[in-house]
Amino acid sequence: MSTIGSAARSVSGPQSGTSGSEPRERTIYERESERLLKQRNVEVGRAVMAEKPGSGHEGDVEVQTNVYALNMGPLNIFRYDVCIVGERSGERAGVLFTKKYKDDAIAVNRRDCCRDVILSFMRVHSDLAAHARCLYNDLQSIMYTMLPLAAEPNDPNKPIDLEFEYPIDQMPNPQIFTDLHVVKIRIYFKPWRDDRGNSLVKLEDLSTLRPDIALGNRDLLQFLDIATSQEIFFHKTDGQYEHVHFSTGLSYAYYPEQFGFTGEDALTFEENNTYLALGCSKSTHLIEGSTRGRGSNCAAGLLVQPKKTPFHANCSLLDKVKALVGNDFGMERGRMVQSLNNGVKGLFVQTNHNADNIQRFPIKGLERKGANEVKIEVDGGSSTIEQYFLSKYNRQLLFPNLPLVAMNSRFANEKRVNYYPIEVLDIIDNQRVTTQQQTSSMVQQSIKKCAVTPFILKRQVHNTARSIHLWDSEYLEKAGVRLTTEPITLRAHQLNNPEVKAGDGAPQRPSVGHAAAWRINSVLVPQSLFVDGSYSWMVACFQSGGGGRGALREADLRNFLNMLEQQGKNRGIRLPSLPGDHLKMVDFRGKEDILTVFQQASQKGVAFMLCIHGDNDDLAHHFIKKCERDCQVISQCVKAGTVRNVVNKQQRLTVDNILNKTNVKLGGINYTLPRSRIATSTDMLIIGISTNHPGGGIGERSLDDAEIGRSETLSVVSEESTITGPPSVVGYAANVGPTKLPFDFVGDFMYQRARREEKVNIIESIIGKCVNYFNEVRGDKPRRVVLYRNGCSEGQFKMILKYEVPLIKCALEATGCVNATLTLIVSNKLQNMRFFNKNIQGNAKPPDQNIQPGTVIDTAVVHPTNCEFFLNSHRTLQGTARTPKYTVLYDDNKFDLTELEDMSYHLCFGHQIISSIVSLPAPVYIANEYAKRGRNLYNQYEAPANMETFGMLNESLCLEYAGWIAPHRVNA
Repeated sequence: MSTIGSAARSVSGPQSGTSGSEPRERTIYERESERLLKQRNVEVGRAVMAEKPGSGHEGDVEVQTNVYALNMGPLNIFRYDVCIVGERSGERAGVLFTKKYKDDAIAVNRRDCCRDVILSFMRVHSDLAAHARCLYNDLQSIMYTMLPLAAEPNDPNKPIDLEFEYPIDQMPNPQIFTDLHVVKIRIYFKPWRDDRGNSLVKLEDLSTLRPDIALGNRDLLQFLDIATSQEIFFHKTDGQYEHVHFSTGLSYAYYPEQFGFTGEDALTFEENNTYLALGCSKSTHLIEGSTRGRGSNCAAGLLVQPKKTPFHANCSLLDKVKALVGNDFGMERGRMVQSLNNGVKGLFVQTNHNADNIQRFPIKGLERKGANEVKIEVDGGSSTIEQYFLSKYNRQLLFPNLPLVAMNSRFANEKRVNYYPIEVLDIIDNQRVTTQQQTSSMVQQSIKKCAVTPFILKRQVHNTARSIHLWDSEYLEKAGVRLTTEPITLRAHQLNNPEVKAGDGAPQRPSVGHAAAWRINSVLVPQSLFVDGSYSWMVACFQSGGGGRGALREADLRNFLNMLEQQGKNRGIRLPSLPGDHLKMVDFRGKEDILTVFQQASQKGVAFMLCIHGDNDDLAHHFIKKCERDCQVISQCVKAGTVRNVVNKQQRLTVDNILNKTNVKLGGINYTLPRSRIATSTDMLIIGISTNHPGGGIGERSLDDAEIGRSETLSVVSEESTITGPPSVVGYAANVGPTKLPFDFVGDFMYQRARREEKVNIIESIIGKCVNYFNEVRGDKPRRVVLYRNGCSEGQFKMILKYEVPLIKCALEATGCVNATLTLIVSNKLQNMRFFNKNIQGNAKPPDQNIQPGTVIDTAVVHPTNCEFFLNSHRTLQGTARTPKYTVLYDDNKFDLTELEDMSYHLCFGHQIISSIVSLPAPVYIANEYAKRGRNLYNQYEAPANMETFGMLNESLCLEYAGWIAPHRVNA
């Protein structure tokens, strides 16, 4: 049976700057990308950010942030690459403690071990530690010192390599090493050196910052990230560490009440024995600060954001099982196993029946049979697991009929599965609840608890900053780093709302304020699908239970349809009369019932089907969308509860929103922005791209290199590449809709290898498709292209500029747009910087505590050289606004900052379905919906045995291959 350290490879000697002998993931991907571009005869691009087009604008809106200004004087430091290796007894593989691990239980254990080793080094070699003045360690592979640990005799600024060896009895906590069968520790310190052999890192000069990412030096930010984490790693209160930590940027307090938090801030979930932990997400950023003027406006700021994350309680697995299925274990066995797998699969546990040989492993799953049924071979005979525990460990199982826990093991180089009774296992502490392990009730409660108003968030930000000792850190004091006691405040400016024109007369300008909405009495361009009578429509109501008690009555449905047709006529959306046999009340028992209705509709020439289904029937909804694509019948789903409310409460506004969707789905458009530059620039192609990854959320399990080849996992893939598991879905949308108007966005999706944010393998195809659609609809090729990419991190900017931009240019040339100019903007709503009104009344409603739609921040906390701004476009109804950040990576069009901000804001008005502003530009927002549609279609898809490549998958599911419905925005 393997231990918690079974994944570690045998290591002998230090690996500088890496966690193993193989190239890093990013290095492999860069090599593959360069090879791809070379095959296409395309030059690799320069990793140079777009030039910042002038200074930002201060306005009259006083805004507070969650960023603390960092002040520091000139500082010279030395960097070391650290390698800590644990040698095991016998022929066991060694443990590389400084490797990065994804599983929480292993990651926390390895970081604790690294901390013990560093503390032992500082105690045993106190002379070296004292000479260095102060050590700043990330508890992995990086360490900074004020002076060298030891240097060449004739050069005090030239540190030397160091290697030390310790028995585990010199560790502060030897037991954590004994549990891993480690008998000896080796630690290596290898000084970092630049190309000229210098080891001294100078952090005092920020004025030399350049937009060339390839020449960027991250030592300042990296040092500050590590320096502000030392109290998190090493501070104790009453002999106990205060935090559990997963990196320099993420930690959770063991006792948050010490820092001003209360029970109102936390939450316990008794349904699965978990709790909401309070922590800190922090990061250091280069910012403009208060100094204005390009070239001299660089400062540093520390972003502090309270973090609330569900954790598994530190308890026995039996207690967890009781919480999940009940104390009496009376649940049907199949349902019980499914429920337990949902709640504990992947969780790390340890045995409690043999203190001399504690085993630690992740739960592979639950076996339906119990310990009183499953037999194993023992000393040449046969015994049930229940009998084995009694005879071997004198342990009488109390619940031998409970399902067994399965774990993977390896014996004599062969894989096998071992089984353990639930009651002999305990849950290892400090494990976050993965997305798959969370219940719907738990998610809803967590969202509500995390959605705090700005008034509460201000208090929580201060308490979080206190908890990590920003103002009483000896480590920061020795480095001369000081933080302001209050977060940065600044003056934002308010954009004017554009005019909106529907089909009922003069344009209207939404008022500036939290509502920022408009009225659509008549649509701008009605759908034309039913004009010549070639197509008809149908209504199908899918209800389970034979239409019994609580079911939607046919009379109510007919009343709803009468309202729909009448309001549609008033708004210019003329739906033809519904044929008598085109209203179907379906006794819904399974997917076949839905498929049958769609097949019949397709045979009758039905182009549009309005589908009514249960309020919580997501599976029916997703299968309807699969039938829509396969049968080429555009569908629109409405919940039965919505129909009841419309009829019983006369909710005409709800009917308007339904009709807005219907009109867009069938090729119409509801409104435009007549005076926006977007509307007048008929030669501008605007594209949005967004990605949906499989199984998103926290707690992703890492792939075992032994099971999946590393080069295969990380290579750049094409449509001919083999599918190896659930893919990521890349959604895209462009203003190429059938009305030919610049605010008419239609899109599609494509599949690619999972977990890749880079789009090197498919970006050329997406751009080519969008240009061709533009040419077909508009009758001309675009002269300017604006591309919005959603959700990319700053670490991916280099890859995008080097590999994606050249392929985009290549695609434009291949489609005849040789002289077309390109602007590439990354929008990111998942960033942690928060903005709220400086002066807040605690009893005010959330919209009044938050900044208004149209608020722009482009000073003080933006990057000093990169072109970026924060734009809050939406109305915040609960919690604190998540204001997206926009970063301009590439700009041939030479837009000035005002043009970029106005264009992005105006696009947030272009969603078409609701008459208010959305949080992201319409092309990105709609692209994200297409990505979700691609995910749901994949989840409903039963792939044939010969389904092998991404090209085959795209042909089977993408809308491009769905016949006449492809040019319509079917996912509106």
